[in-house]
Amino acid sequence: QQEMERLLNDLYEEELKNKQEEEEIMRRERRERMKRDMLKANEEQLRIKKQRAAEEAEAERIFVEQMLAKFEQDRRLEQMSKQRKRREIQLYRQEVDRLVQERRKLYEERMRAELAEIERERQKKEYEKRIVEEERLRLLDQYAKQLKNYLPKGMFKSAADYERVIGRKTRS
Repeated sequence: QQEMERLLNDLYEEELKNKQEEEEIMRRERRERMKRDMLKANEEQLRIKKQRAAEEAEAERIFVEQMLAKFEQDRRLEQMSKQRKRREIQLYRQEVDRLVQERRKLYEERMRAELAEIERERQKKEYEKRIVEEERLRLLDQYAKQLKNYLPKGMFKSAADYERVIGRKTRS
């Protein structure tokens, strides 16, 4: 009878140990996957940002060229005195400068909004990471002391975790 109980206890402990190991592996894999996903998302955001900046610069260059060509054509079509021509060209250039500044201002506003969104996303991920860590510590405090004799190696992230559960410092 005692042998049977001991064997049942051993079986239960082995199953518990296996389950805890599987859970730890799953948590580790989930953390790694989340980390990879976050890095991938950041790289994609940077790539998109660079691509947008290049597209904006090219669009602005083409826009300026088209406007200057149009203004030059309009100037040639009109027969006017040299003084009037200079005045018109100056007005055209001022208008082009005003339009360029307006487009630049819109672009900068979009970039600021994008950077703010990226920062909000980073803060959200930091918050989630902090909540997960607090929950991990809470679970350690709540359950690990009861199971300290049955915990597998590698269960603790740091020496502080070990001290928190076992109650003494690790041997260095």
